[in-house]
Formats: sequence, structure tokens, C-alpha cells
Amino acid sequence: MRLLLRLLPAMLLMISAASCASPLQQASRRQGTVTHIVICWLHDRHDETALKAVTDAAGQLRDIPGVVNISVGRVVPSARDVVDSSFDLAIVVTFTDGAAMRRYLAHPKHLELKKNVLDRYVTKYRVYDAVSENP
Repeated sequence: MRLLLRLLPAMLLMISAASCASPLQQASRRQGTVTHIVICWLHDRHDETALKAVTDAAGQLRDIPGVVNISVGRVVPSARDVVDSSFDLAIVVTFTDGAAMRRYLAHPKHLELKKNVLDRYVTKYRVYDAVSENP
């Protein structure tokens, strides 16, 4: 009983620390691919040079280890209330897992293209990350 009382604070601390893991850390422990969605608003939505530059840059990221697929697409205009058609471009990157996404985010090629292309042509962007829940 004394041993249990001595170990109880350590066990509670471990349980508490495990529950404080960030969503990305929790995702990396789950099985399944991770999808990284970047929604972009261009400075000028009619600038074909900007569209091509962002699309080409995204394609260059395909060789980063852990990247399963990258696709880029333009907005599909919609009058439906539930659809946000205000953006110009979406970049969707699929990774093998959360650890691969963390490595990608710190990869020099990703950082370089973000600085030289995305920051140049994009006025605003939002990112959504999700881990697949494979049954």
C-alpha cells in the first residue's frame, strides 16, 4: 500500500502529461495519413503568373521524404451558403504520418519556397491539418 501511495503522484503526473500533448503530437501517434490543406488568397486572383508560380512551387515539394501526394486546385465558385468561395487556390499535401508532416514543415526546400513564392504572391492563407481515421 505504501508503494502505491509513493507511486501515485508519479502516475498522475504521467497521465496529466500525456493528456497535454499537442494535436499534432497526438496525430503522429495515430495510424493513418495526415492531410495538410493550405487555402490561399492571391494578391491578384487574375494573375496567371502567380497561379503558375504557386502551382510549380508546390510540385517541387513532392520529393520531400514522407510526402505521398500534392495537388493544387483553383476555387470552384458556388452560391451555396455553406461553401466559402472567397479563396483563389488550394494546396493539398498528404503525408505518411504526423512525423513526416513535422519534417516537411522544417525542410529547407519548403521554407525556401514559402518565403520566395507563397509570401510573394499570396496575401493570406489558412491551413487545415487532419489525420485519417482508418477503420
